Amino acid sequence: MKRSLACLEWLVHGDVEARSRENHMDEVLRKVQKDRATMISKLLGLPEVKQPKTALLKAKALLKNLDEVRSDCLCENDTAWKKIIQLSLKESRSTDDAKELAFLMAQKRQSEYLAAHSKNLHLLDVLPYLDNDVVEQIRENFKLRCHFAYLQSGNNWVSSGQEGAAPKRGSLAEAQDPELDQVTKVLVDKLERAWDESRELDTAKKLRDLYTEQKEIQKLMCLFQSQPALLDDDYASTVEEGTARCLAQEFSETHNKPAALSCLTSNLATFSLTLGKRCQAMTELAQACEYYRLAHKFDPDEAVVKPNACLCEVLLELQRTDHFVDKEELREVLALASRWQIMVQLWPLIGGPPHDALRSWQTQRISLLAEEAKRSKESSAADIFLYLSQRQDAEGSKQMAFESAKQAYTLGASSAQEDLARLALEVGRVKDATDTILKSKFDEEAQSAIQACMSMMMAYSDQARGRPGRPEPSPQPEEPSPASWSDKAHGKRAGQLREQHPGYVPTICSPAVNPLCEFPMTDFFKKPWKFLQKEEYTVLDLKKKIEKRLSEAGTLPPILGSASELRPPLADAERIGRLFERHQRQSCLHLHYTLDKLPHGGTRLELFAV
Repeated sequence: MKRSLACLEWLVHGDVEARSRENHMDEVLRKVQKDRATMISKLLGLPEVKQPKTALLKAKALLKNLDEVRSDCLCENDTAWKKIIQLSLKESRSTDDAKELAFLMAQKRQSEYLAAHSKNLHLLDVLPYLDNDVVEQIRENFKLRCHFAYLQSGNNWVSSGQEGAAPKRGSLAEAQDPELDQVTKVLVDKLERAWDESRELDTAKKLRDLYTEQKEIQKLMCLFQSQPALLDDDYASTVEEGTARCLAQEFSETHNKPAALSCLTSNLATFSLTLGKRCQAMTELAQACEYYRLAHKFDPDEAVVKPNACLCEVLLELQRTDHFVDKEELREVLALASRWQIMVQLWPLIGGPPHDALRSWQTQRISLLAEEAKRSKESSAADIFLYLSQRQDAEGSKQMAFESAKQAYTLGASSAQEDLARLALEVGRVKDATDTILKSKFDEEAQSAIQACMSMMMAYSDQARGRPGRPEPSPQPEEPSPASWSDKAHGKRAGQLREQHPGYVPTICSPAVNPLCEFPMTDFFKKPWKFLQKEEYTVLDLKKKIEKRLSEAGTLPPILGSASELRPPLADAERIGRLFERHQRQSCLHLHYTLDKLPHGGTRLELFAV
């Protein structure tokens, strides 16, 4: 009984092994037949070779006829195929025989055969010694086999509408295969050594694709830094989305290290822009915004790409579809893209009080927005012009501030009247401001009458002192001036102070008194004030000292004087030493100051060079 079972087992296993050897030899003979440049492929057409019914017998007949051919008629490929057939005919091959067969097939670039018989040929032991292109072909065959197994499992792409589409770089759609992973590891090691030795672009591209598939983000970063050309449009349009997001995040975090990305900024901007357009085409608008923002981060001046226009379109689309949009960002992007008309149209949704919405803007940009709002006849134009006037006034641009206040008042901002009246005195445009205010309140006939009356009153004021029948005004004591106060004695004293305290400047400040002021000037303001200031001190430091003394006076009258006729006020950052070099007289620095009461409370102190 035991002998019968043994015989049956031998028959079964022997039959399986025989069929395997037969199929293997049939495969080898088909490959030999395709190599038509060899003599051995021609011998397959001989009757005595074709006559046997099995592949093993055909192979033996082929070798017999090959032995009869003269050696000088055989090429190197014939010799290799002969050895392959001899090894394939062996009933039991040793490990060395299997490895030799693998080497021979690798020389023939039979990657499909090697992948199919990898275990029998001990392929993983042989891989490190094969050429890189052969290993690449073997890996591709492994990938095809894994992908076919994936499709066979029913997890194909038909359900997602991508039937027949190729996987993107970095996709892990294929089934996992330990042999594929080992082949990939060997190929990466070989390509890394080749890259270190040759620095060829083709090798770098192969490494890039392998790193992408394996999601080796740090290695990809190093590779891109050494070869920026790898970060091209083709890669950006084919890289898998998950890998793209990981790269974008890594680039964004590394942006704070300029030295690390100095050679990559233009490539990164283009790469991010391409990713953004890809997401926008797929209607993934939120992700597209992230990529466009990253592109702007790498190219803020838009020297290489134009991400702001793309970001503007996406944000507007999100706004139209009622998605959350950062209003400040949308305003900034619209301004950068010069889309003023759209910004004015959307201002009720994305704007707000100008002092909040436009706080971080420069006056030139606010001016463009105000002009567009005026052209579009939007109700927000008046408020924007009023805020623009306040900003220009704070920057010392009095004439421009007056024009903006005038526009604000004309467009209906009644609160601009106080600013308009104050600025008119400072820039000497009282008549212009008067005409503007009257036009909004009276018709032409009433305006003409009021203007005639004002002209008569001004003429009367100018001639009041010389008109008969009018009592002469009581004589006013002469105001002390820096010129009369700083006589030779004081000039000599100032020179002594300069010698005793090098680096200090004797400074004399006197008020620019308003002759029409309804408040009498007290002795507190009539005498000029003297300070000994360090040369490196600024005008702002001196203002603080004056404000401290003014606070001791209690109720302060408005000291306007002839500020509009003086030079522009001194900038806060200007240094005392520089002013002394330009305006010194008798070893002193002479300055005038004006004090205005602001409409909303408080005072404004300004200094002028005499």
